[in-house]
Amino acid sequence: MPPQKDEAGAVFRIWGNISYAAAGIPELEGNDAAKVTHIIPIEGLTTKRPDWVEEIGKERLILNLGTADIWSNTAVEEWTQLQDEGYAVIGLGKMPAVYEPQIIDVNGSKVGFVSLAGLIHEANQIASRNRVGLPRAYDNSEVIQAVTKAKEQVDYLIVLIHMGNRRSGEAPVAKQERLAKAAAEAGADLIIGNRSLRSQEAVLIQGVPVFYSLGRSVSPDAADKLHNYVIDVHYADGLSKLVVHVGEMEGGVLRFREPAESVAAELAEKFAALQEEAPLEIDDRRSRSN
Repeated sequence: MPPQKDEAGAVFRIWGNISYAAAGIPELEGNDAAKVTHIIPIEGLTTKRPDWVEEIGKERLILNLGTADIWSNTAVEEWTQLQDEGYAVIGLGKMPAVYEPQIIDVNGSKVGFVSLAGLIHEANQIASRNRVGLPRAYDNSEVIQAVTKAKEQVDYLIVLIHMGNRRSGEAPVAKQERLAKAAAEAGADLIIGNRSLRSQEAVLIQGVPVFYSLGRSVSPDAADKLHNYVIDVHYADGLSKLVVHVGEMEGGVLRFREPAESVAAELAEKFAALQEEAPLEIDDRRSRSN
């Protein structure tokens, strides 16, 4: 049963990759708010269910399993169990259902989430009619077909794409740019990528906000001092605003504290062009860990 939102609207909090074995999600103001739904890309899916999944609750959680790094020898077993228990999961399944968007009703408006895999490690991890796997989206035609069909079912479509290199710099590689452009042209309203250890550029493509990667939210491989992001999508009768929460990696976990003035100035410059065209806010002060 997908999460349902009330007349006050909804906030969809989109995280960077988090290990299923993590002790919890990073502390961020609003995590416990009833109107906040957490969308979390998962690494290392196993049948050892972490406490934080049940603490957040199935009413406020969408697990994005469309990452090349979910695989374990019990990943499919846990995917099956999550579905049987009524959790909202995207990005893993059999064809053609694996491409179906997760749809949430907000005041009669349909918000959809579709997960695509622009990177898959092994051929036997690709979804087929007879095999549980990832929704392959390697070329423009695959992306356009998936996004076009998903957009036909919703009013506002958020496309989540697993793509790029783990240790990429802030600039996306050519394939990321190509897939994002295809998704924007096919009808995506917001595009958010994942996989790299650090956050990457945010741009507009034909008026569509694109965050090439939020960076990791919990990862022992992510170096300290990286400035990674969490995105809040505020939605009522339509998109109200996007809020970028800027955190700093410390000990493998994203921490939210007030940055140095030099960092704040750098962030303001980085998002200046996007803020001119999109309802974007940068939150680098109000969200802090306890």
